[in-house]
This record gives sequence, C-alpha cells and structure tokens, in this order.
Amino acid sequence: MKAFTVIVVSQGQDWAVVSLPCELFIEHSLSIEAGSPFPHTALNTLANGHCGYLPTVEAFTRTGGYETKHLTSTYLVPEAGEEVVKTCIEMLTQLYAEGGG
Repeated sequence: MKAFTVIVVSQGQDWAVVSLPCELFIEHSLSIEAGSPFPHTALNTLANGHCGYLPTVEAFTRTGGYETKHLTSTYLVPEAGEEVVKTCIEMLTQLYAEGGG
C-alpha cells in the first residue's frame, strides 16, 4: 500500500477537519463522519498530495467504472479504504479525548 499523511485538526471539541490526499467514496466519508466524536467533522480531500480515489472493497469487484483502475485512478489496494476510515476515527477519538486542539 502506498503511504500517505492523514492530518486531523480541531478547534476545541466543537469541530474537526480531516485532511486526506485521496478522493473518498461516499461510504467512507459517511463512516468517518459517523464515527467522529466531534459534533461537526469536515473532510478535506485531495490535500497534501494525490493518491487517487479511495474506493470501497465492493467497488473493486464490480464490472466497469474507472475509479478502481490501478495507476490511473487509484494507487491504493482494495483494503485501503477500511484502514483509512479506521485510522481517521482513531485519530479523531484521541484528539477529542485530549480536549481538542
């Protein structure tokens, strides 16, 4: 899997921003927002680099679509989406527990 930087910042415990260098499928966006302990969580995608789309595992199994074409639309393995969601939620949870930024 290609490594990239995930940045999470907040202002107190009211809101947080997650910054990622990929374009999330909506399922991943909704999962991060739902798993965030912050009342308001914004996602900033295609920031600090570019590693293509972050499709769901299911998207890699369907016929057609351009988002899962390796090296032209994504540089990531099919399991990357779940790992990124998990990492974002862990980072948000830790930041919230520390009282925010």
